[in-house]
Amino acid sequence: MLSLLKRSAKSALLGLLAKRGFSLRETGLPPRGYEAFLADYARRAGSPATVFDIGVGDGTTWLYEAFPKARFVLVEPQRGFKPSIDAVLERYDGVCQYCALGETEGEITLFVPAGAPTGASILPRDRKWAKHQNGRLVEERVPLRTLDAIAGTPAGPYVIKIDAEGAELKVLRGGSACARTADMVLVEASVMRRHEGEADFVDIAAHLKGEGFRLADIVEMSTTGPYKSLAYLDAAFVHVDSRYWLADQ
Repeated sequence: MLSLLKRSAKSALLGLLAKRGFSLRETGLPPRGYEAFLADYARRAGSPATVFDIGVGDGTTWLYEAFPKARFVLVEPQRGFKPSIDAVLERYDGVCQYCALGETEGEITLFVPAGAPTGASILPRDRKWAKHQNGRLVEERVPLRTLDAIAGTPAGPYVIKIDAEGAELKVLRGGSACARTADMVLVEASVMRRHEGEADFVDIAAHLKGEGFRLADIVEMSTTGPYKSLAYLDAAFVHVDSRYWLADQ
């Protein structure tokens, strides 16, 4: 009788949540967020010696807190974020390179959404996507470097996080030597077309597979529009030789 009452109560609760657009799921299932995933990664693979944070903005707190003893190489093209970055470097060991990353070296135009500088990209916005975004774009010239040029020979093992607003594959191609020897690459990848000439999730996944990586997790997903269509996602790719995979054998 008690079991029947529990099942009835659970069914009623699930029905009530469904009517309001919510559901219940088991804790720890993907997408589980960066904090839970990186804790799992550290248990399985250990902590990296070096972490590249490409696209810092106001700071990537979950990354620093996950690996507090690592040396951080921060990369950010906008000097307007310097106060936030200085605060990060007061707490963690690291340096910052103020530049954009791509496939070549030189100088490039950065397209910065007015009022939303964390959405800046070296790629122009796609016209259809731009219709759903508010505000104008401000253009500024910034230094362009490659990941290989700034990385040198980092202490390993190391992790690369890339949030370059559509230019992720350009970053990877300009850092082929560095990227292929990383233990893990964390990357934000578009599903919808948001920028002109950008690579989407499938393109990035195919490139990383060719460099010896396997998809480990879809960590976060972001939607847009009235139908909650998938716009972009955050994915973790771990090298096939990483200790991370030993737990699955």
